[in-house]
Amino acid sequence: MKIIEDDKGSTKKRFLFSRLFAEIYYFFAIYLYAILIILGAALSIAVFLFFAELIFPQAVHIFNYSMTDKVFTELIADHKYHAAIAFMDSKKNLVEKSNDPYDFRQQLADCYVHTGDYPKALEQYRLLREWIDDEISREKAKGTADDMTQATVSRFKNYINLCFLREEYLIYLKMGDIANVRKYHGLIQAVHAATDWDHLEDLFGKEEKDRLNDVLDGKKLEDSFRLELIQGKYLTSPGEAIAEMEGYAAEVFKSEKFNTVYKLRVLNELICMLIDSNRRVAARRYLELALQLVDSMGYNAVIYGQLGGLSEYCHQLNDVSDGRRLLKMYLYHIDDTYDKTDIEYILAHSKEFKYLEADNEWDMLTRQVIEASGAMRRQILNNFTGMTSAQREYFITQFRPLFSYANRLMESHPSDELATECFENNMFLRGLLLRSETSVANAIAAMGNPGLSGKYNRYIEASQELVSRQYVSGPGNYYARRRLESEISSLETEIANASRDFRRENEASGMSVSRLRRCLGSNEIAMMIVEGDKTVFALLMDSSGKVAYKTLGTKEQLVRLTRTPGAVYVDSDAVNEMLGSIMPLLAGKDVYMSTSWIFNQMAFGALPTDNAGSIIADMARIHIVGSPTEIPAVKSAEPMRLAARNAVLWGGIDYGNSDSPGSGVSQSRGVMRGDILGRLPNSLSEVSQIAGLLLEKDNRVKVISGSSATEGSFTGRSGKRDYILHVSTHGFFHDSGCFTNPMQNSGLLFADSQRYWATDSLVSSISDVDGILRADEIARLDLNGCRLVVLSACQTGLGEYNSEGVYGLQRAFKSAGARSILMSLWSVDDSATRELMVAFYNGLIDGRNPDDALAAAQNLLRRKGYSPDKWAAFVILN
Repeated sequence: MKIIEDDKGSTKKRFLFSRLFAEIYYFFAIYLYAILIILGAALSIAVFLFFAELIFPQAVHIFNYSMTDKVFTELIADHKYHAAIAFMDSKKNLVEKSNDPYDFRQQLADCYVHTGDYPKALEQYRLLREWIDDEISREKAKGTADDMTQATVSRFKNYINLCFLREEYLIYLKMGDIANVRKYHGLIQAVHAATDWDHLEDLFGKEEKDRLNDVLDGKKLEDSFRLELIQGKYLTSPGEAIAEMEGYAAEVFKSEKFNTVYKLRVLNELICMLIDSNRRVAARRYLELALQLVDSMGYNAVIYGQLGGLSEYCHQLNDVSDGRRLLKMYLYHIDDTYDKTDIEYILAHSKEFKYLEADNEWDMLTRQVIEASGAMRRQILNNFTGMTSAQREYFITQFRPLFSYANRLMESHPSDELATECFENNMFLRGLLLRSETSVANAIAAMGNPGLSGKYNRYIEASQELVSRQYVSGPGNYYARRRLESEISSLETEIANASRDFRRENEASGMSVSRLRRCLGSNEIAMMIVEGDKTVFALLMDSSGKVAYKTLGTKEQLVRLTRTPGAVYVDSDAVNEMLGSIMPLLAGKDVYMSTSWIFNQMAFGALPTDNAGSIIADMARIHIVGSPTEIPAVKSAEPMRLAARNAVLWGGIDYGNSDSPGSGVSQSRGVMRGDILGRLPNSLSEVSQIAGLLLEKDNRVKVISGSSATEGSFTGRSGKRDYILHVSTHGFFHDSGCFTNPMQNSGLLFADSQRYWATDSLVSSISDVDGILRADEIARLDLNGCRLVVLSACQTGLGEYNSEGVYGLQRAFKSAGARSILMSLWSVDDSATRELMVAFYNGLIDGRNPDDALAAAQNLLRRKGYSPDKWAAFVILN
């Protein structure tokens, strides 16, 4: 009986257990079924969109598969401005076809400002003006604007124009274009004064008024332009502007209608003006007010974003404790806003360096400088492909202070690790200045292979798209990135195999100390001359990869030694005082040298080493390069073959001065703004004699002279694949500072240039055909296929010297695609130039490379007893 009871009990238990299990089973089964349905639906949609993007890319919203404006706004909110631009490039059709592109274009303009492409930002405001005019015309045509009188429309357009003028004014202020800043300040003043402010608000409905009130925070509409008006006045009347700004700051600070953000902005601007005018006591007083504002607020992203500048003002005014405190708050905001790899993050944290320096934390400072420099190089390199030249200049401007700081740290606390890092930094920076995707594109187009050109264009597009996708998450984006990376790698390999120019450009962009070391032979040295804070030093690297640091002297010493033009070429004591530390390292070597600062004006190989007439070129072979990144290309360059080649020569140019008083023959090729451009008596005979030598080798030679030697005759050679371009004319290095861009302050003078050159009052626009060919214009030409450019003119090799190298004709011709450039460093005697040039071409015809042909020509003049000022001026940039 007991067994039976046990059986009954266990049966009951089994029943209850199976029922509970079934309930649990069905509970989870239902939810699992629902989850699987949801996942299946999501996966189906993702697969559908994935294949739809492959088949109909223009019809599908790529990158996160969200609406275009949502993704665009997210990228901007994350401060990924370059990615946002690349994204919108792929969506430009949507913007152009949109019924309301206003917000898109305004945000896009802001992105261009943040990436330094100011011309494109200005273009967006031009397009917005056109769109608003079209909108008003359409509304009138439909009759929906019949209730708007002509006066109302005029007031509305005036206000919109004023808003755009302010944005354009701020852009020119960032560009440092003082001429346009003054122009637009005047326009703002005129429109502001003509605006009917009393009736302007009548144009807005209740909703627009509420939004406007939120933006103005209670201020009058008229007051919203006050700050810009005072800023513009500071450029012409700093004293008056500061007085007005002090009054305005007092008004703003006391008033409750202005918010804290605006008050801090006004005080920041005033403090900056006062420090700039050396009124430090007054600046300190307003700094105290700014500190009170900051201390009265909790965390506010906009306010904390302004504390970086305020921290710098504290440091400049010797308030170290407040400077540290504000910097800590600023970095809290930066850490919360940016990723560690972002340029803004790196630059913000570099503000800590001065405090580590003050605390004598040299080891930690060195480590942080090395880490920041490496991160900066990687970030720039990742974003560089596809950038416009304006964006590149902006990026270079952004990271240059960090690299300059590393140079200054090197001169005060040198170490082997820092020497290597400084070499990497300076090589990277100078290499970027010489990069030109336009030149590569032209070279590929010249190959006559449309398929390859298409692949190169796709390579640029894919690289830009990859930049955008790095910052966007979502279904399919991971696989899209992998697909792009694979496509870019495949295209890169295919194009590199077909195009030597593309391969050379890629090798140069990825150059590092470790890769350069493998390019150097046991008898070769890569040397860079670098400008520090107080000294100039040399960094020398041999095939072991070890970088040696050698001080050449203080800037004061070097200026003293080179003060008298030409004296250093006959003063071996001065040369040994400058270069004695590196002479033993150069002896018997092939030296690939990239110069900087005052050494950009020296013919390094012509400097004397003793009183017996020996020069550096006698003890070492000197090759001048724009950057060590160029060394592999220089070493692998094919020898010149002067047979059946195209050569174009300009000489005997008529500058249009026949009626000018004092015109006549010039024995020197050096000119300054306002000079009479005298005829060069030996110029035509020089090019005629060279033409005769080239014709003997069956070259196709064209000589252009007289009034036919126009600016257009030179620019017209763009894309012609000439092997040699030889220009015998006047040149200039610094055009009285007429333009803010140093690439526009050097150039060559052609026919009919006298009228514009004679007076500053006739300074022409950069794009005018005025006989003045500036470096900036040359850089836009297609000179691929040109093996040698000879600038038989004075001062063509100078350029502006500073920490990053040379802005001038040498950079212009390299950017245009020319391989080697023969240039001069100072005013040259016309007769000696003709003799040297003829000897140089004879060397080329005999099969010498340009470096050796020039050395042989210079040695010929040396043996004839010519002084160094007659033969040493010419150098070759490889």
